[in-house]
Order: sequence, then C-alpha cells, then structure tokens
Amino acid sequence: MFLATTAISEFWDTRQELLILGPWCLPYGQKDRWTPLRRRILEDPWDPPGRMQDAVARCERAQERLLEFLADYLNGVHGVRRSPRYWRILLGPWLMGFVSALCDRWTHLSAAAEACPRLASWRLDPADYLTPRNTLEYNSWLYGDEFNLQVYSELMPLLGIRSELRRFPRMSSLKARPGASAWKSRPRTLAAALSRGLGMPKNRGGFFSDLYFDRRHALSLVLASRGGMRPVVAELPKSFCFEPEAGSRRQGLRGFPHRDEFEKILSSCLPTHFPTLFLEGYSKLRDLVLSDWQPLPRLLQTAVGWFSNEYFKLLAAEAVEAGGRLIIAQHGGAYGMFQSMQRERHERAIADEYWTWGWTDDSAPGGAALKRMPNPRLHFPPRRAGSAGRSSRDWILVNTSLPRYPNSWHFDYTPASHRFENYLRDRSRFIRCLSDPARRSMLIRLHPVDFGWGHRARLSDEFPGLRFDPRTAAWRRMLDRIRLAVIDHPQTTFLESLAADIPTLLYWDPGDWVMRQEARPYFDELRGAGILYDDAASAAAAVNRVIEDPRLWWQEPRRQEVRRRFCGRFAYGEADWARIWSRELA
Repeated sequence: MFLATTAISEFWDTRQELLILGPWCLPYGQKDRWTPLRRRILEDPWDPPGRMQDAVARCERAQERLLEFLADYLNGVHGVRRSPRYWRILLGPWLMGFVSALCDRWTHLSAAAEACPRLASWRLDPADYLTPRNTLEYNSWLYGDEFNLQVYSELMPLLGIRSELRRFPRMSSLKARPGASAWKSRPRTLAAALSRGLGMPKNRGGFFSDLYFDRRHALSLVLASRGGMRPVVAELPKSFCFEPEAGSRRQGLRGFPHRDEFEKILSSCLPTHFPTLFLEGYSKLRDLVLSDWQPLPRLLQTAVGWFSNEYFKLLAAEAVEAGGRLIIAQHGGAYGMFQSMQRERHERAIADEYWTWGWTDDSAPGGAALKRMPNPRLHFPPRRAGSAGRSSRDWILVNTSLPRYPNSWHFDYTPASHRFENYLRDRSRFIRCLSDPARRSMLIRLHPVDFGWGHRARLSDEFPGLRFDPRTAAWRRMLDRIRLAVIDHPQTTFLESLAADIPTLLYWDPGDWVMRQEARPYFDELRGAGILYDDAASAAAAVNRVIEDPRLWWQEPRRQEVRRRFCGRFAYGEADWARIWSRELA
C-alpha cells in the first residue's frame, strides 16, 4: 500500500491503493482528482481517550527541556548571558508550533506504519528542504501542503517507512508568499505624532505594541495617559532576512540531549526548523533594536506582539532582562474558558502581569498575576430596545475555519482541530434543520481564511441559493445590521455579540470544545437560558422558534441576567476603559 501524506498528488503513486494519512490530503476543490482513486483513510490516532492529554503533557516536557538547551546553546554561540525567560520571550511562540506540529506528524506517521507494516511512499529530496526565517514564516508554512511534505519526508526514514526521493522545485515558492518576509510593524503614525506633541522624552514612560486595537483606541490610550503610553514605532527592513549557514553553529543544534524517541525526532529536525533570525540574524537584530532604545523602556504592553513581532519580542526580552515590566492583555476568546490552553500558559509565563477580559483562575498556579480589566473591543454604546437590525430581515450564521493540518495552532488552543470534519457535518445539519423562511433570510459569514476546506463551494453545492456575507463590513458594524447572530464556535466573535447585547444563539459540540471546571457553570447558565445548545438540530429548532421576533425573545429578564453575568466574567468592557488602563499603567 502507498502512503499519501499531503494533498500534493505529484507524491502519490496512483497505480497502487492509497493509504490517506488524513483528510487534509483530500481538498474539496480537488475532489474530481481523488474521488476515482482506490484509497482508504487512516483512522485518527487522536481519537482514543486520553491520547491528546498525554501528548500535551509530553510536548510541554519536551518544550521545557528544549528551551533549557537552546538558552544555553544560544548564550554560548552569541557570547551573551541571558536568562531562560529572555529566550522564552524570543523563542517560545516558534517552539510551541515546532513541538506540537512535530508531535502530530510523528503520531500520524507512526500510526500509519503500525497499520500497514509494508507501507511505501515518496518523499522530498533534502536538496529542496527549506529553513524558516522567522516565527511568522514558520507558522504560516505549517498550514500548507509544501512544508508539511518536507516534515513528513524528514520523519519517514526515522520511522523506518520505505520511501523514494523526489525533487520538487515548487518548494522555493514558499519564500515569496505573504507572511514569508520578515515581520514589519506599521506604526500608528497619528498616535505616535500626538504622543510626541505631548512632550514626553523619546524613551521615557511606557510603550505598547500590537494591542489588538483599532486606531481610535490607540489614540484614546495615548490621550488618557497624557503621552505616558505610546506606540512602539519601529520596523524591520524588508531585506532583514538571513539564509541558513552550512557550518557547525546550525549543526550544533543536533546536540539536544534527547531522552526518548520523540525528543530524538525533535533533535534530528531542529537544524532545518530553527528560524535563521535567532541564529544567523540574532546579532544584527539585537544591534538594531538596542540602537533604537537607549535607555530601554521601563514598561511594555502588548496583546499579540508576543507571537510573531520579532522586533517587539527582542525589545521586550532586553527590557525585562534590565528590570523592566511586561504586561500582556488578553486578545481573544478561549482564554479562561478552554480546559487546557498552551498559549495562555506561555503568555502568563513571560509576563509580569496578565490582563483578562474579566475571568480569574485560581486553579492555574504560576506565571503572571491575573488582573480583571475592561477591553475596548467589548464596550458597545447602549442601544434602544428593539433598534438592532430594525431595517433588515436578515440574520447571520457565523462560521470558523482551522488549518487542514491538525494541531498547527498548538495543542489544545483549538480542541476541535483534529475533528474539524465533525464541525463541517454539524454546520450542514444545522442548515438542513432550518425552516424555509429562516433559511431564506440567513446570511453566512465565512472565516476570511479558507485553509483549503472549500467552505463556500461545499455549502453552495449542498444548499443551492445560500447567501453569503461579502465581509465588506467589520463584525462590529455588522452587529448594527442584523436581527439575530448564530455562532457555531466559542471564540472572540460570540463574546463581542453578547457584549453588544445583540440577540445571540450559540451551538457547538461540547466534546470538541472542552471547557475548564471554573468556566462550566457560566456555560451551563447559557444552556439553561436557551442561548447555548450542544447540537446543531436543537439550535436550528430554536432559530425557527424565535426568528419572527428575536429581540422579544432576547429581552426576557432571566435571559438578560444570564447574559450580563456571563459578560462580567468573560467579556468585560467599560466606556472609560482608557482612563482605567492609564491609571494602572502609571
């Protein structure tokens, strides 16, 4: 039997029966190509109970050991003496992606080899291997077919899978894709000019970057703080890219002292997966940042800059090493809700203080102290009763999308990652159960990134005549135009809808989106109030009942009380948020 690892059919031997490693190999838009082939799909190795939890624990142990090794190794290579926290700030986001993705790909290949001991495949020639330049490039590559072909090709020999080498010149096109160039910050020029006009010395006070704000919110913070908080105005040149060296510095990464088979896999792949910015480019990056910042800032704040803003990460690492403070503000849903969340643990591990959208969690010791703070994304002006969506008969179904390759957004950030086809089936079931009037007045708002699932084509083929939101308006503006929002996933969108007091109905499979113990009573209250449903058919039946007058249903006093209590815990906003922030940041 021949193993197909990705959707790149040039690496399939279609003369044989195919073992399809996973659904990512069969993109909907290419179904005419793969439908006629003899094939079967490998059973999902993540389905057995406890398997995912064991993998998360294994990955976290490996990450900590790798971080310890890399901190020592890079200190020696670069002639510096920096703390593990310094290197965690700089390397952590890449490290989470590397370890999680390798664990997932290794697990699938191991399951395939066990299921078919005489398996054979074609793999990429090492001459076509690529090394990422930075965190953003690496994580964007993990979503696509080409780099995953490289990953599976690196792992096959280590697992004893018979394979034949093949060249694939198309690999080089990855470096020309969006997100592949070095990160570039677009400064909030108006906010920066205003803060300069307030007369603060260049590097005094506090600074923020990537706060998940729009421009007016950035301006509000600058004004409320009298220039005491200003944006980090900086960028990396487009040419700030480095190619991997062939010498001993990169090969020395293989020196990670592995303790088990999985860590041996990580050690073997480390030289090709480690971004060049942190090895070949580190000294120039550090020189660039330090030339801009003397003295270093005493206070830095971000919401998403910790992930792939390499300039900010280096600045933050240097600042905290010199005694400065780093505050991280929550940037989306899932935080404080999901049973286990790797990103949340990382953000708290690197921060001095972590600002939540209302929640606290005494069960998660260690890391930054939690502080309940209002967020401007969650503040909406009061609405007149019955005014929302008054001019429209439309209501909206809001969808999500995830990378086809599972666990490319780190383990447990999206618990449904390896069961996304269940999500697709539930979405279809929901639409099938709608009444004709409800379906005719529905708009579907797709996620802006398709990831190769063919969402629009799937739905249009199954339900001709569906209408799709063109996404010409931001979600906040859409909330003024719709009568009812139905949201099928527990992330940022549903929190904004509840905070805006828009009639909102929610549904998702609680087995795919597992909530932590402290959050469950709040979700149980949503269920009791008829806002949240555990299956698509029940949610559709609820839409059929309320669609004539969603506002009347929504304004029922008990339902409103549940909404307010939930928002106080997970979607806290205030009109004077900027004054509150400025006071805390002074």
